Amino acid sequence: HMENGREFTIDYRPRDPEHLMNFIRPLVHTKGQWPLWDVEIDWKNEAYIAWEESIDDRFTNMTYIGDANVEQLRHLVTWTKGFQAKYHSFQPISIVQDLNRTVITSTTCHDYVQGAVDVLFKHGASFSQEKSSMVFRDAVLIFSDKDPEIVDHQSLFGYLKILVYFRFFSYFVPAINRNFIHARAYLNEGVEQNVRFILHSNDVYYQLYLRYPYIDYCYTTLHLPRQGKEESELTSRFRHCKFTKANFPNKEEGAKKLAKPIAQAFSSTIGWARESLILLIPAALKINPQLAYVMIGLLGVMMLLVVLRMLQMAFSFGKVRVRHSPCVLRQPTTIRV
Repeated sequence: HMENGREFTIDYRPRDPEHLMNFIRPLVHTKGQWPLWDVEIDWKNEAYIAWEESIDDRFTNMTYIGDANVEQLRHLVTWTKGFQAKYHSFQPISIVQDLNRTVITSTTCHDYVQGAVDVLFKHGASFSQEKSSMVFRDAVLIFSDKDPEIVDHQSLFGYLKILVYFRFFSYFVPAINRNFIHARAYLNEGVEQNVRFILHSNDVYYQLYLRYPYIDYCYTTLHLPRQGKEESELTSRFRHCKFTKANFPNKEEGAKKLAKPIAQAFSSTIGWARESLILLIPAALKINPQLAYVMIGLLGVMMLLVVLRMLQMAFSFGKVRVRHSPCVLRQPTTIRV
């Protein structure tokens, strides 16, 4: 809001805000018959910067957080253009390592606002530290105990990892749609079946090594910087975490009890090894068609050998074997008395 009465909205928005599941998983399309599936990974989480010369009607609760001059706002516009060029997907998950350090941050409207506040402060804007200026945001956290590994989605085995993970995820989508808390059971089951969590963030795929409590959904405050406290780690500002029912990261036992029976209900889900075998040739067709055709040829030879072996066994069981035993004819013996 400007002193001259003009109002502006700058917001980072998903193009499809109605289907929240699209933010964390793609649609995996398969065409044709296995093993000649044409597999396509289709992300529907595109996002963009919206510029409007008015206050959007959706924003009904206005909170004063600070002051900035025209020159500082010019820096904000320049930074926002860079943000728009760099980010084009709505990604709501942050990765927390060792329960206290954010190694991959989400890319949502909240993250754009936090970045904008930091840029304005860097160029001299001042922000209120009053409780009435507190603005809350939510955060979805995934917990890892190792550094994330980049997955080369242009290599065969990298692409195969991605396909296996999101196919595995698809089995749990109905339960997660009913209640997001089922996501913890899903991640627990993935760990049990050796399916590594895959995160897609800004066109990069990361493989994660999860640790308990796997996931949480927390509320925290927007960080309003001041002199001497310019930055603040995301994990240090939590007010309430939905799954643990406690201030992060304490008292995890309650969530473990909740997740256990749900995970047991999914124990029959197809595991990593079988999924890999199912998707190996389709992945090769996408990444290395020549190798795929060699695999298909070998598969055809193996199937032919199996058929021949079955025919051989059927022929063997169908044989009628006749054995002739020698018949010894003995002459009658006469006994004279």
